[in-house]
Amino acid sequence: MEQGNEYSGVSLLIHRISDLCFKFSISILMPIFAAFVTIDVIIMRYLLNRPFTWGMEFTGLMLLGLFFLTATRCEEDDKHIRVELFYEKFQGKTKRFINLLSKVLGLLLFGPLSYQSFRLVPDMYQTGQAGIEFLLPLWPLRLVVALLSLLCFLRLLFDLVNMSKQLIKGVKS
Repeated sequence: MEQGNEYSGVSLLIHRISDLCFKFSISILMPIFAAFVTIDVIIMRYLLNRPFTWGMEFTGLMLLGLFFLTATRCEEDDKHIRVELFYEKFQGKTKRFINLLSKVLGLLLFGPLSYQSFRLVPDMYQTGQAGIEFLLPLWPLRLVVALLSLLCFLRLLFDLVNMSKQLIKGVKS
């Protein structure tokens, strides 16, 4: 969440989209994923020794989807993964610098990822790229990755600008 500010304008739109994605992933995708893992991995693979041939590919796509659907919300709520053991030892300027650095590194990850994903969608569509066993066209998934990466990039950018303004003004976070 933007430090000390309510959401407004584009930032509010980003928040609403990330909230919608988060709710979708928790209420719809997670139960499907849990049911599938229970059926495929536990029952079909270990009890019956007959797993679905596309099971591992589907599991990987679901995990990827869950990551991108929840990444922006995790960033907004400041619940992303970090090494708390070290992070909690930092204070003041050092902690603010680490927070800024994490935003910059996030931008360096999600910016190129979004750009490259948008670049690949038309080619994936034209060539008909599909999964190996799970014969689903991959271009819609790549488009979702591109859009959600862009969403996360924009959230990080808004937060970085806001944090920078606060640092310039001398406000402690």
